[in-house]
Amino acid sequence: MADSGELSCIKIFENHSVVLDQTLVPNEVKYFDILNNEDAWLAIRDMKVRGAPLIAVVALQGLKASLKKETNIHGDAPLIHEFLAKSSEYLKGSRPTAVNLANDLDDLVKSVKDITEPAQLLEKIYAQIQKNYDDYAD
Repeated sequence: MADSGELSCIKIFENHSVVLDQTLVPNEVKYFDILNNEDAWLAIRDMKVRGAPLIAVVALQGLKASLKKETNIHGDAPLIHEFLAKSSEYLKGSRPTAVNLANDLDDLVKSVKDITEPAQLLEKIYAQIQKNYDDYAD
């Protein structure tokens, strides 16, 4: 995207993302970090990100970043499921009327609900979040 002169709304890295602050465009181009659920929640609530698909992507990237930091639960599938459910509900609260946001978070929770092996669970969560981003980027 950047090579064509277009602004990239989100850039994904291994443990975090950076997002274009859409409240400043076109006067200023400024990116901010999504390092956890709280960063994603604030960005969505404050309308720094706009558009249904991007809102969901930012929420899921915040969830991914938070989950990667919660290494103390990575060996315990029930704790991962609990973290996922709580994070999902928290992120949905950032914009309660955002249908894509709720649907994508609910789809993630449902897609992994029967996985009991922690490594497989984490792998599936991260793969679903990547798929969500890939669908947005296409």
